[in-house]
Amino acid sequence: GRVRKHVVDVEKYGEVLQIAWPIYQALVPLAVAAEPVPRSASATVPDLVTSMPGEKTDEQVKKAPSSITSLYEDPRNANLYVHVSQPAHMATPGRRRRLYPRNVPSISPWDSAVQGGDAVWEGLRVYPPSAAEDTADGGSARVFLLDKHLDRLFASAKAMGFRKGEMHTREEVMEAIMEILQVNKMEGGNVHIHMTLTRGEKCTSSINPKSNIYGTTLVLLPEFHNPTDIAPRDDNGIVLLTAAHRRPPPQCLDSKMHHANRIVDVLPRLQAHVAGAAEALMLDLEGYVAGTDAANLFLINAAGALVTPTADHCVPGIARQAVLDACREIGLTAEVRRVSLAEVYCAEEVFATGTLEGIRVVKNVDGREIGEGAEGGGPVTRRLKALYDTLPYREGWFIPLSF
Repeated sequence: GRVRKHVVDVEKYGEVLQIAWPIYQALVPLAVAAEPVPRSASATVPDLVTSMPGEKTDEQVKKAPSSITSLYEDPRNANLYVHVSQPAHMATPGRRRRLYPRNVPSISPWDSAVQGGDAVWEGLRVYPPSAAEDTADGGSARVFLLDKHLDRLFASAKAMGFRKGEMHTREEVMEAIMEILQVNKMEGGNVHIHMTLTRGEKCTSSINPKSNIYGTTLVLLPEFHNPTDIAPRDDNGIVLLTAAHRRPPPQCLDSKMHHANRIVDVLPRLQAHVAGAAEALMLDLEGYVAGTDAANLFLINAAGALVTPTADHCVPGIARQAVLDACREIGLTAEVRRVSLAEVYCAEEVFATGTLEGIRVVKNVDGREIGEGAEGGGPVTRRLKALYDTLPYREGWFIPLSF
């Protein structure tokens, strides 16, 4: 009846414990389960982890109760691997690059992102091969505007004072992106990657950057995601609600830093969802339009002019810039200036831009119907969307998958 307690020599076996702990955490639920979960035949993971307990097979995902599968937009997302790493030149045995099943703890509670939202991030979209490439030479899926996203990631890290000698290199990030896509068998595209670079793990709980002694932490969360399959979504567009919260000016928090502390976006989105809107329309402190809580905004006014707000109080989006470049290609001049809320209400067309979903039509703002409510948006929006959808297949606009 006595329970024996085993005390582990942490000083002697600390590094081994640090490596083994996530695997132990995954084994615990299996020890209680009636039968073991078989390994997925499709799972191939190089590096430390080859197969992890708790991983669901493709067949199990298909047979899972609707309450479980409904958690995921695509059922394949129940069985993904994520990437978490330190810079190679700073990695200790317990913190080397690893690939984890999504249900295995992989971020240290001492990490700067956990302690204070101290991180920068990017969203990447992987497009499928074009139909012509698919049938002709096999083709390749491609990461849209990857160079631009990496430029912004490292610029944001510099602006936030990440120490250069303690960061991942651009080459390490590129390699990690290709690896995680290969491991998850995402060569077909229609994938979104949420990429976060944190200031790194701390040696103590503190906001003091001197506590960051292990180098940056790179986190890659890939998901199968096809925006055209999201439901329910009205073909006529999305509804926006003007938020009570305001975008901070650069004197408070400069939006040119693509930081991960996003409560300024989360609270307006909560307000929008309570009111039944898709997203929140954000204003600056003077009442001018900044964008939505997650996207940039364009409008076509009664005079036929294309207008977008200045990026003083919002992130100057990469998709936004792609639209501005596309406008020049077709001889359409875009005005970049302050935009009042009344101008949005009275616009003939309104659309939002973002890396994940490209161009989305806005059909209603604060109960005001935009334009004629035509399916797919007005003529300018449709023209720009058709052009934008070709950009991922043009030379110079993408990086092909290299595996």
